[in-house]
Order: sequence, then C-alpha cells, then structure tokens
Amino acid sequence: MPGHILVATDLSHRSDVAVERAAALAERFATELTILHVVEEDQPYRMFEAEKALARAVLEKQVQGLAAGLSVDLLVKTGDPFEQIGRVASEGDFDLIVIGRHRKRILRDLFVGTTAERVVWHGTHPVLLVKAASTAPYQRVAIAVDGSEPCAEALRVAKALDFTNGARVRVVHAHEPFAKTMLAGHGNAQAVWDHVDSELASARRNMIKFLEDRGHGDLASTIYIDDGAPIDVLRSFIEDSGSDLLVMGTHGRSGIGRLVLGSVAEEALRKLEIDILAVPPKRA
Repeated sequence: MPGHILVATDLSHRSDVAVERAAALAERFATELTILHVVEEDQPYRMFEAEKALARAVLEKQVQGLAAGLSVDLLVKTGDPFEQIGRVASEGDFDLIVIGRHRKRILRDLFVGTTAERVVWHGTHPVLLVKAASTAPYQRVAIAVDGSEPCAEALRVAKALDFTNGARVRVVHAHEPFAKTMLAGHGNAQAVWDHVDSELASARRNMIKFLEDRGHGDLASTIYIDDGAPIDVLRSFIEDSGSDLLVMGTHGRSGIGRLVLGSVAEEALRKLEIDILAVPPKRA
C-alpha cells in the first residue's frame, strides 16, 4: 500500500475530484497526503503574489472538508507545473502521484501534452489519473497486458499499492492476427475465423506463461483476449465490464518519438473515460 501520496491540483473542479480520491486513499491506508498547487510565474508580480495567497487560502478551506484526523501537508510552489510536480515527487518519499485532468490548450498540448500527460510520460512515479467523481474503493480493475516488462511492472505496482485487493481483477490483452487481412482478401471467411481462433488460443497460452513466470499465476484465469486494435479492445471491454480502474504500463517514450509513434497509454489517457493508474518502467 502507498506510504505517502502526492496530489497535484490546479484548483479546478477537474482537480477537486483528484484531491477527493487521494484523500480517500490516504484515509483508507492511513498514510500521509501532500497537496501541491503550482502558480505559474508568467504574470505581473502583484497578481502573482495575490494568486499564491489565494491558492493557499483555497487549499486550507478544501482541507477542512476532508476526513478528520487526516495528515495533510500543503505546498504552494512557483514555476512550470510539470517541472514542479516532478521536482517535489523526486525530492519527497512519495509512492503515488494523483492528478486530475488539466485544462487543454490545443496547440501546446499537440506538441508537449497536458500537465497530467507530461507527468505520466516523463515521470518516475506511478500516476493515478482521476476522471470520475467518486471516492469509493475501486471494484472492477482492468489490467492491460501486452507481454512486455513495463506491463509486468504495472502488475507488480498495482498489487503493491493495494489497488487489486478486494476488487474483481481482469487481465486484458489485445491481439491482432498477422494474416487476418490477407486471408480476408481471398474471401474465405472460414479460413479467417480458424486463423483468428488459432492465434487467440496461442496468445492466451503466451499470456498465461507471462503471468506465471512473473509470479502472477493467480491472474491466469482472469485473462480476457480479443482480436483488434488495443485501444478498441480496451474501450469495448471497459464498457461491457463496467470497470472503474485501468492499470497500464508506460514505455517511457518522449520527445519526437512519442509524438510520431504514439502509444496505447496515450490514447487511453485521452480517450477512455475511466481512472487510469499509469506505471513507468522499473527504475534501474
């Protein structure tokens, strides 16, 4: 379970739901909670100082509405939100960063992403991106697995942070049969279905071995596999199962590689209406 939680807020309603979720987690696990707000410096000095004072007053009032007895530390920093979140996280002994959706600025987001997305892409801590206005414990947890080491790390962290305890957990894997399009072009429907069935059976065996080899054999019976693009399989599964948390590993891409190649995690962060626990690759 987490020992110290950092939640970043821009004082908007989007961030309020993240603060409430972080507070609920801190209360459940009896852990410390730090609430961070960053005031951007690109404004006149008087407005800048007034905003800092106002931000602290807003945070103090918000803390009053949280659970009694909760250990809460308030931080108001100045600078770039992404940089300050990373600095505070790296300097403190945090196990989890919680963050809500940040306002979108289309041109900037196209090239560098929202603050929340940048924290996920470039960070070294697990990040819980909160989208739903709920503080209830997660009941249906979907864990996206593609057979990679980042996914193995995501599985490990989800268990270590106690997100799977008491929840119905399903491992979700998307597989795109290599020859499906070629066979479909020949008009042989039965050959297509036979090929897909064979490929999915093989993928299931591989996923079972992947889980067992990494000490997660208890999840082998929960595997859900379907053919299709990963984001489509995830969206369909989440809608059908009513999942309230998606766990994903990130592959640590950044810069132009991230922009051009994209990733399933990126698509999920932007397109799926579900809370997401994004776990970075294991630190060397």
